[in-house]
Amino acid sequence: MFIGVDVGGTNTDAVLMDGGDLLAKAKLPTTPDVTSGIVEALKNVLTQRPPEGTVDGVMVGTTHFTNALLERKQLPPTAVDCDGARWNSFWAFMGGGLALV
Repeated sequence: MFIGVDVGGTNTDAVLMDGGDLLAKAKLPTTPDVTSGIVEALKNVLTQRPPEGTVDGVMVGTTHFTNALLERKQLPPTAVDCDGARWNSFWAFMGGGLALV
């Protein structure tokens, strides 16, 4: 089983999947701190989990960051470095302007 979480600007959605079967779902308002909304969505789907089986992974996606970036809402100075197999290096700097390198 896997849990998928999507944090949007309005709602945080979570699903518990076993292969292609939907076992549980939750839709909660996105919280200002984002993390507590993710935790509540996880708790919600885990309480619906069947007693047998284990959760093998959790995936989290978000449009929250993208929306804030595009709308330029209260962006504090931030640096994000995603150095992995798919990107050589990706840096985003925000605050007082925006530069993507």
